[in-house]
Amino acid sequence: MKKRIAICCGVAMMAFGGASVALAGDHDALPAPGSPGCHGQVMAALNAAAKGIGIDGIGNLAVEADFTVQQVQQIVDTYCAG
Repeated sequence: MKKRIAICCGVAMMAFGGASVALAGDHDALPAPGSPGCHGQVMAALNAAAKGIGIDGIGNLAVEADFTVQQVQQIVDTYCAG
């Protein structure tokens, strides 16, 4: 349950712009909304973060957070649209 809450909070923070924005050369932060490749970079960051807590893949991350993959992608799209 704690893991699910942490995942939901992380995904929600990204959707509402609460995550840090990447500076040039900073590969540990999220890209700026509207930047080229934002969607792919955020999805890759989510995948890496999921692996860090023992979840393999975006599909499993979505299930763990009670989302569908499409909902996760919509959240990322909302973040990237800025």
